[in-house]
Amino acid sequence: MIISVTPMGAPRMTQRDRWKGRPVVERYHAYKDVVKLSLPGYVLPPVLKIEFHIALPKSYSSKKKLSLYGQYHSEKPDIDNLVKGFMDCFGSDAHVAVLHAGKYWCVEGEAPCIVLGET
Repeated sequence: MIISVTPMGAPRMTQRDRWKGRPVVERYHAYKDVVKLSLPGYVLPPVLKIEFHIALPKSYSSKKKLSLYGQYHSEKPDIDNLVKGFMDCFGSDAHVAVLHAGKYWCVEGEAPCIVLGET
C-alpha cells in the first residue's frame, strides 16, 4: 500500500505548542491528517513493515542524484522520528511488537511516499 505524502518526522513539542503552534508543528498536524485520510479505518498491525521514500534535494548536482537514486537515505530526518510520526497518526501503538523500517532516496521520477508492506 502506497501513501502519496512527503514523509515527515515527529517534531519535539513544547508546552507552548498547545496554544501557539510553531510552523513545524502545524505542518506535522497537517501531515498526520493526510496520512489518516489516506488510510481510513487502518489499524496498526502487530508486525509493521514500512518504507519511507524521500525526494532528493533540488540543490544536488545531476551526478550526485544519479549516484543516490534508490540508495539508503542517511541524513535527517532520523528513522525513529519518521516511524513515530507515522504511528502517532493511529492512536495507541502499544500492540506493535515487530517493526521493519527503512528510508530511501526516491528513484528518478518517483514522488516522495510511504510504502506499507504486507505482514
